Amino acid sequence: IAVAQNVFHVGTNRGLEFEYTRDKLYYDIQNQEEPEGFRIDKPLFRGMKSADDVRKRLAEVVCEAAAKHGFDPKVEFVDHHLSHAAAAWYASEPGDPLIVTLDGEGDHLSGSVSVVRKNEIVRLAAIDQKDSLGNIYSAITRQLGFKISRHEGKITGLAAYGSPDEGEPILSSCVRMEDGIPVYRRQMSDLGRSLLSQVLPGAKTAYAPKPRTIAALIAHLSAEDQAASVQAFLEKQACAFVAEWMRRTGKTDLVLNGGVFANVKLNQRIAALPGVTSVFVFPNMGDGGNAIGAAQVIAARRGQEPERGRTQDVYLGPSYDSGAIAEVLEGRTNLDVQHPSDLIEQVAADIHAGLIVGWYQGRMEYGPRALGNRSILARPTERKLNDVLNKRLSRTEFMPFAPSCLIEHAQDCFDIQLDQLTHAAEFMTITFDVRPEWVERIQAVSHVDATARPQLVRKETAPRYHALISAYYRLSGIPMVVNTSFNNHEEPIVCQPSEALAALDAGVIDLLVMGDTVVRKRA
Repeated sequence: IAVAQNVFHVGTNRGLEFEYTRDKLYYDIQNQEEPEGFRIDKPLFRGMKSADDVRKRLAEVVCEAAAKHGFDPKVEFVDHHLSHAAAAWYASEPGDPLIVTLDGEGDHLSGSVSVVRKNEIVRLAAIDQKDSLGNIYSAITRQLGFKISRHEGKITGLAAYGSPDEGEPILSSCVRMEDGIPVYRRQMSDLGRSLLSQVLPGAKTAYAPKPRTIAALIAHLSAEDQAASVQAFLEKQACAFVAEWMRRTGKTDLVLNGGVFANVKLNQRIAALPGVTSVFVFPNMGDGGNAIGAAQVIAARRGQEPERGRTQDVYLGPSYDSGAIAEVLEGRTNLDVQHPSDLIEQVAADIHAGLIVGWYQGRMEYGPRALGNRSILARPTERKLNDVLNKRLSRTEFMPFAPSCLIEHAQDCFDIQLDQLTHAAEFMTITFDVRPEWVERIQAVSHVDATARPQLVRKETAPRYHALISAYYRLSGIPMVVNTSFNNHEEPIVCQPSEALAALDAGVIDLLVMGDTVVRKRA
């Protein structure tokens, strides 16, 4: 739920309806066979017969909650893909871009392409939810035993270990381009064709196959080859979609949003399309980012045009001062607590020595990526570090780790073909090829396909983090560190000091740096 600033006007992205539908519960049990008697059992939403009923009840709930705080809001629902498009456009560089959204589904669509005319987002075309590219990717995710809407990133990592040669053509044969839009090829069973011919001789009909039906066509392949196949399929179809609308509109600057664009390898392929001059991916590309887009749409409709411009950082969450940090450390006699004047140099030396550091600074990041304020840091030089971190964090072994790299050295280490791509890379939303001379030097962050997903760190936006990496660079000659999110796998990223301290207690990290305080376990 988004509240547009200063007007006490609630903008609710309509994707919220999904949270209270039968489909959502189906997703929650990972699309296994639907149990008999399946029904909604949430008391507030029981008996809802339509999306309008759900919207009406949601509005009542919002107003009831707002009244407790002295507000009497008007509730307005904003289209799911318009929310995606708005959030990305307002956060991007000034210009005249092509805005593309792709996800599993939302408000009966799975994608859209838009432009801006007279400061208004105008949709040119949309992909029906029945033709969702994202849902095919999710179907393969489930077919391989992972959780949909959660583990698709594992498939992206696994894809580098397989071959798409057999599976990708099979998947691609199920999709065709129709007036610039990817659609599933419609099918009809032999029985259906026979029955129809008896009733209406010569008539033709078809239906869209389910994503799981398409996924099943390559179920005989190894897990690695299935992952490689669906990754190649997604890249092929999404790139064709984007390229076609670049051709139709003549636009070469791309603004992307939606859960499909969490796929960093896809974003690399899109950036390499002929004619592309820039790519920006909204940092919170999943549905969580739609709250901002909904509020921006409503503000614009009310004549209070939101400010548009390049996103500098996403350090928008809560922060905790030295008093809060001291409070959680009080009475902990098993800990060695220090406040060194040369903290940056000490911690850089610890990383260089092979220690794993919990780095807890300032305001928490907004979105799915840890970008140097709630991060676990380590040296990137040895591949065996991956085994250590995977064990400590309960991560899947084929998932690559990502680096945070000084932006002034990024071109030395990575093949970044456009300077305009560095903005997307400031938020870890795109992969690059690692330059050959660096692959062995940064083994822990070079994936098996010699790519990496860097966060490029600017001194202006993250001065302390930049100083730490710079100090490590002076010791090692390597301008980057491993940066993984400060959490056990599938748990939320730590927010409060007590949560960060729990990681030290559990042995997940070797030392913890909270603000100006360095904490270690006593020997």
